[in-house]
Amino acid sequence: MDIPDYGVEGACLSIIGALGQKPRPDSLSSLEGFEQFLEAAEAPRSPGGAIDLGTTTLSLNYEAGSDLPAGMYP
Repeated sequence: MDIPDYGVEGACLSIIGALGQKPRPDSLSSLEGFEQFLEAAEAPRSPGGAIDLGTTTLSLNYEAGSDLPAGMYP
């Protein structure tokens, strides 16, 4: 996807979520970045260790206003 006004060119948009979960869009820097993300997700990692996704990502979560703490939703 390209968003020229924000300097985004060739980004990859992925919809992530499992059954019973709310799907969320993730924007990754490129198709190659998405492939690195998938590899990182499948790689073994130590408990509590940092996770290197191999790329930058922007995730958006959507929540019902009733699920938000008081003061965050009018």
